[in-house]
Amino acid sequence: MRRQAQKNNSIEKALCILSCFTPYNEEMGTLEIGRQLGFHKATVSRILKTLTNHGYLSQNFQTKKFKLGPSIMDLGRAVNQSLRTNLVPIAKPFIDDLRDKLKETITLEVLSGESTFMAYIAEGPQLVRLAGSIGDRLPIHAAAGAKTILAFSPPDKVNRLLDVKLQRFTRHTVTNKTLLRRQLREIKEKGVAVDREEI
Repeated sequence: MRRQAQKNNSIEKALCILSCFTPYNEEMGTLEIGRQLGFHKATVSRILKTLTNHGYLSQNFQTKKFKLGPSIMDLGRAVNQSLRTNLVPIAKPFIDDLRDKLKETITLEVLSGESTFMAYIAEGPQLVRLAGSIGDRLPIHAAAGAKTILAFSPPDKVNRLLDVKLQRFTRHTVTNKTLLRRQLREIKEKGVAVDREEI
């Protein structure tokens, strides 16, 4: 039983390490990951080696830092295929119709772990358009669509997602949890979220 608990704990730590890598944080070193997660250096090194051996991470031998590897791309393709055959075909007609009525770019974002990712984009005719592509991940606390999903999530899920240190991406990123919760209440009341150069 104890060995099973240790194994589950190792899996959880490995997933936490993988979650550190984002489009805004593509390469990280052992010490950097350890500081961010509060894990011991030896633990991080062991898990990084395992993830690298299985292709989920690769190492830059010049900087000694790690980045996501080709095995992650295989999983990503599987996720995209699942979305194409399940969620997106259902949502696409409604999103396209909304795009045609508003003459604006409309996106479908899906909650995945501690962030959201773009599952579908219906490009509008406007010259100024969304700078993003399908598959992009967005931090749950610093993007309009992501904050909308968070605002309408059950309280226990909100508490769990905010039970981490909120990363600052720009000087406008909201990292104060009290202020963020106030924003979430306003989003839920008004039905509108705004991203003021927060990422």
